[in-house]
Amino acid sequence: MCVDIPGYPSDLRPFLTAKSPTPIPVGDAVRQDLLIQLALDPEIAAIEHIASVALCGVVYPVDLLLATRGEARLILDVGPPLRDLDDEGTLLLAADELRAMIVPLSLDDVYARPRSSNARLVWASRNRPVPADGRERIFAAIEDDGDCTVASLGFGLRDWVFALACEGAVAIDIDRDPIVDARVRLGRFARVPPLRSLAPR
Repeated sequence: MCVDIPGYPSDLRPFLTAKSPTPIPVGDAVRQDLLIQLALDPEIAAIEHIASVALCGVVYPVDLLLATRGEARLILDVGPPLRDLDDEGTLLLAADELRAMIVPLSLDDVYARPRSSNARLVWASRNRPVPADGRERIFAAIEDDGDCTVASLGFGLRDWVFALACEGAVAIDIDRDPIVDARVRLGRFARVPPLRSLAPR
């Protein structure tokens, strides 16, 4: 979630999710939308902010988003369409140093629908509390059915499902249109075991 953290300038609005080990500065709405999508994307395992990189013994300031997808490390470059040669060279050298691939993204990529609108809809539930019994019901349904959708879990549980997706406890396919048809499965950060696993065998 986006939170104000003591010690950080308020205009940076640090972004925290279970996928990011440290707060990620948010300088504009484009980066915030991209971070929300990365936080909810089941294929993305981790998100990092790289503030500087050492090249040939010299530390250069950078402002990079690094995402991990499978074995790949990706620098998500929503940069200006035109860079000077020094900035472009620094980016290429940083990618080599970080052993990462540069993925150029345009504004159209970031705001592509239904992904962007679905991500905003899900993220709107990020601060909704989910009671323990609600978690157990949702986790048990996912484990028992194996192929759940948002709709099949029931409209009454939708906001809880979205809240759990924001914390990484469940994973939702945010590219699905409409979102109620999106597949739901247990996420990387599910903290409460399904009800069935609590019962004696």
